[in-house]
This record gives sequence, structure tokens and C-alpha cells, in this order.
Amino acid sequence: MKKIIGFIIIAAAFCLTGCEAHEMWGDGRADLEHVYIVALDQPDNQVDYLSYEIAQNGDSRWRYGSSATTGTWVTSNEQWVAGIPFRFSSKQTRIYDVVSFVWVESDLTAGADYTVTREDGTVITPNADGSYSLTWPQAKKAIQNIKIKRAQGSPNGTIKVQTFNPAKGVPVISDVTSLVNNKTAEYEVRCTTLDVNKVTITFN
Repeated sequence: MKKIIGFIIIAAAFCLTGCEAHEMWGDGRADLEHVYIVALDQPDNQVDYLSYEIAQNGDSRWRYGSSATTGTWVTSNEQWVAGIPFRFSSKQTRIYDVVSFVWVESDLTAGADYTVTREDGTVITPNADGSYSLTWPQAKKAIQNIKIKRAQGSPNGTIKVQTFNPAKGVPVISDVTSLVNNKTAEYEVRCTTLDVNKVTITFN
């Protein structure tokens, strides 16, 4: 019995010192304290595809599937518009706001064939590198929608929206630098690999 009691006391003391040491590191690795992830908000299964279509008459629909050509189509609530949800992953609240970017590639013309807006319909002006900014107040975990609005009478085509700069190549898991979405003196935002870093909207 004495041995059991002695073991409990030692275990409790170890837990106290261990917990105290862990708290010194914040809530995880110190080198990742101000690193955040931005990705498409879709099912946890990363092999699923999220895709959108907007027809010539303005009908809009989306689907998840195990490939780009599978899944059940769901009619969108808003005509002419594809609302694309992006998830900002964070466990902290900071004194600073975090800015991440999405890049748009298309054979269509921005401003003429389509516009990029925020959730409230406010048009977003692209940056010099063709990216569009999303701000995450106080680095809080959240979801925001980017809307792609098709112009009436625009030609058919495709639009790719992605969380990585296509000019720098497709990110790979073995190269952390390729995952950087935005980096400042205060924080770093990373994108992901697989299909949670991009989505295609088809005008047909």
C-alpha cells in the first residue's frame, strides 16, 4: 500500500512540473505560435473535390465528389454567383489582424466577364500580383466567402481560385516555403496541398 501511495505522489509531482513546463511553450510548438492555415472549407476527406457551375441564364450550382466529375449537384441560393468558403484555422486571439490571399486564374476577363466580391457583395480590387485579400480580425478562427459573380452575356470559360500563387508553382508538402500564403514580421499564413487549396468555377 505504501508503494502505491508513493507512486501516486511521484506521478502527481511529475504531472505538476510537466504541465508547468508545457505552459511555458504556449499551446504547442513555440516556432508555430504565430503560424496559421487557410484552406477551402470542405469535408475533412481531402480527396474530395468542390466545384461550381454558372450557366448562361444565371443558374448556379455546386457539388462535392470523389473526383472533379462526380457528386450530386446542389442549386445555389443566389443566381449568377458562386460563393466559395475559405476557412482560417487558429486557436488564439491576437492584438493584430491577419491577412491572407487568394489568386484567380482564368481565360475570362476580370471586371468584364466576372467580378470578385466579399460576402456582402463589395467588389474586391486585385493586388499587383493578381491576388485578392481576406482579413481575419484578431486572428480568430472563422470562415469567409469569396464570391465569383458572372456577368450576363459573358462567354463560357473556367475560373480557378486558389490559396497559392500560381506564379510560384504548386505547393508540395516536402517544401514548407512553397506553402507560404503570406508572411509578415508578426505572423505567417500557410496554405495546404491536395484539393483544399483550389477550386474551379465553370461558366457554361
